[in-house]
Amino acid sequence: MSGDFWSSIAAAHRVEDDEDTRGIFEPDPLESEPESDEDDYADGVFSPQFVASTGVQDYLRSCKELGIVPVQQFVAMLERDVVSLKHRGVGPVGGRAIFECLRLNRHIRSLDLEDNQLGLNVDADNGGLEPMCRAIRDNAVLTSLDLSYNNLAARGCAAIASAFEANSAISELSLRGNNIGDGGARALAAAVRKAGVLTKLDLSDNGITEHGGAALGELIGGTGPLEQVDISWNALRVAGALAVAEGLRTSSSLVRLNLAWNGVGERGAEAVGAALKENAALQFLDVSSNRIGEQGAAGLADGLRENQSLRSLQLNGNPVGDTGVMIIIEAVGVNCAVRDLGLQDCQTVKGGAGLFDPLNPTGTYTLNLAHEYDRSIFTKLKARSQPPMPPPSPPMLTPPPS
Repeated sequence: MSGDFWSSIAAAHRVEDDEDTRGIFEPDPLESEPESDEDDYADGVFSPQFVASTGVQDYLRSCKELGIVPVQQFVAMLERDVVSLKHRGVGPVGGRAIFECLRLNRHIRSLDLEDNQLGLNVDADNGGLEPMCRAIRDNAVLTSLDLSYNNLAARGCAAIASAFEANSAISELSLRGNNIGDGGARALAAAVRKAGVLTKLDLSDNGITEHGGAALGELIGGTGPLEQVDISWNALRVAGALAVAEGLRTSSSLVRLNLAWNGVGERGAEAVGAALKENAALQFLDVSSNRIGEQGAAGLADGLRENQSLRSLQLNGNPVGDTGVMIIIEAVGVNCAVRDLGLQDCQTVKGGAGLFDPLNPTGTYTLNLAHEYDRSIFTKLKARSQPPMPPPSPPMLTPPPS
């Protein structure tokens, strides 16, 4: 790198004593973050306050040693509490410089590094992710970290999990789309349980099967503060769903659970329904696109009848049919606080407008009594149309003879 380039980095922040204006970075058309407003520069570069609290010198020094161009907007945002660098193509080498800076930064509380290929062709077994892990261990300010879609894989996740055990500040972590598999899921679940500080975890789209599902079930059922878990778009299948349901049964902290697109099937849905009977904390549940039919809908309905905490249930994309939809609607009306019910694309014949609501049987219904579902509706409508039986008359009392 030429000296002129590094001088331009400093010039972008400098405030001259005899000037009222200062240089700023040219805006990046792909990003919209505001530029830095701070006074900078000590000994001709950054101010002592900026240097002491941001790690900027370590960042620029690392970039120079690694032969890469600094992300200028990252420098401009080093004193902000929320920083987004997603989709910037930082790469594993650029990530090393960023994490060296993060070790010392005392401002950034939320960092989004989604889709930056940080783990691409990195040998995690031989310390390839050590700068990232060191930053996770050493930083005591960061509370939210998004590492989604960074090719970290199972070994990378295991390295991060080991570092996470020593961190007592990060409460929100996203590793979505990193292909961590069962090995990564097991390592991370163990680390999260040991650290005991995480409240929000996103492990969606990671190729986790029933083996990793067992570890996630233990995590959900633990005594930690975990409130939100997204494990959608995996392959938990029935066995994994059974483990997650067992954890849900005993969880007292979880309020949001996304299980969509996991192929849990009828038995998995029945297990989740059984867990709802005992769970008193969950407020949002998504089991969309899980091959749940009428049998699974009936199992979920059994749980809904006894659950008082759930506010939103998403069953979209499951082949529950008209009968399954009717069973769910009836259960929601019996003894449930659900206010948001997703039943789109459930292979219903009637469609939403033609479904019979037993709690509000108004409107027009066209019934084909050759179908069992329509016959059941007819029976309910007929029962409601019958006038109530009058109370029995009191027995006539015959006065005793005088």
